Amino acid sequence: MLDHVSFAGAAHAQSTCVKSGCVDPLKTFNAVDGTCETVAIETGYAAADPAPTAQDAADAAAANASDMDNTWLLLGGFLVFFMQSGFALLEVGSVSIRNTQNILFKNMVDPTIAAMLFWSIGFSITGLGTSGVSGFIGAFDETTFTHGIDNTATPAEGTCSSPACDSIDLSVFTVTDSCAGGTTCAGVCTATGADCAFAETAAEDTDGYNGSFWATWFFQWAFCATAATIVSGAVAERIQFGVYIFVTIFLTGFIYPVVVHWGWAGDGWASAWVSNVHTDALFGVGVIDFAGSGVVHMTGGVAALVVCAMIGPRHGRFVKHYIKDGHTYAKTADQPLIADAETEWMEIITNELSPSKETWQTVSDEILEDLKANTPTDHKWKVNPFPASSSTFQTFGVLILWFGWYGFNCGSTLGISGAYSQIAAKVAVTTTLGAAGGGMSSAICTYLFDTKVTYLPGHFMRQPYDAGLTTCY
Repeated sequence: MLDHVSFAGAAHAQSTCVKSGCVDPLKTFNAVDGTCETVAIETGYAAADPAPTAQDAADAAAANASDMDNTWLLLGGFLVFFMQSGFALLEVGSVSIRNTQNILFKNMVDPTIAAMLFWSIGFSITGLGTSGVSGFIGAFDETTFTHGIDNTATPAEGTCSSPACDSIDLSVFTVTDSCAGGTTCAGVCTATGADCAFAETAAEDTDGYNGSFWATWFFQWAFCATAATIVSGAVAERIQFGVYIFVTIFLTGFIYPVVVHWGWAGDGWASAWVSNVHTDALFGVGVIDFAGSGVVHMTGGVAALVVCAMIGPRHGRFVKHYIKDGHTYAKTADQPLIADAETEWMEIITNELSPSKETWQTVSDEILEDLKANTPTDHKWKVNPFPASSSTFQTFGVLILWFGWYGFNCGSTLGISGAYSQIAAKVAVTTTLGAAGGGMSSAICTYLFDTKVTYLPGHFMRQPYDAGLTTCY
């Protein structure tokens, strides 16, 4: 048995083996045969391992740079996805309380549908993961969403003979000695019987998982979901949920990916990846869509404009006022918050204390029957203000969106290693100044041109009509 272990100061820096009076700091006790055995002292390298070379250092630096760039893309995608929270708060705070649940559910649906469609269909069409068919649309490849996954473990290195060399996946392996024997070829061996040595690249040493591909997909998915959310805010309070689901599917699965191919794929007709970006990009204008002002925001904005034009304004936003015998009347069906009133017509009285500057009150049975029988032809349109539900939600939503825009814009450098960090720093400053300038301009325009509405306690918004009351606000 081991009697004890003692440390004899600096002279015995290592553990001391003590057995039957035998003490040796460089030996350890073997309980099987009861002897002290010499311990092999580990150095940084095995005796047969060669010392690191300059190429090893360069490979390690390249691997670190790739890891940094992938992490930067993921971080940018995280921030862009967090913008969904900002959109949700901003939209909820801008609509009436009765539409809160509808808005929140639509903002949950956007990233969910976008993720499934962009994974199965959209990303392949973008041409970012595969080569494109033309400058208009990317080539659909059903293996895009399994890209980089090699279910069969491959050796780190090996050799083969042509024509088997043609099957080497050059995205995973690097040819180290192509066509031994002096035969010249490009990339892999093509001459029959020629040998080819290949080795797994440092970036792909996990047998099949391509981190750069997945980081790019994640970043682009966050952009895709944002384009759909732009439509959500534009059609708030004016679209049925089933119709909105259809719009989101069509936009995220088909429309947005095609536009991505136009602007960001190598062969897109509006791509910046041309021979001379200053003279050839976008019909020679030299335009570069750096962070999606056209690909994301213009696409979402045009889609929102088309949908809004098709479905029209919010119910009750514009009310037709009928003029008869010097009095103003309106149909209760034109007001969504009093559409359940028992009477079909009401008289409108000017009231400066009401949020809408008017009061709707019941009419006598005689006037009611006359209006039903003879609808007035003389009328005018009235813009009906819809008070927002929460300025608190609006403020927090805007601040979250501002924060997320640093991931949106700075992350669009697509990397952080090398000079990209300096570009990202400049983009951060530009984003800050742009947001501040937009905020100041909006505040000035609101102060100068927006309607000043006085809200009285209990009259924050138009109240539902009650047949037992003579007036409603």
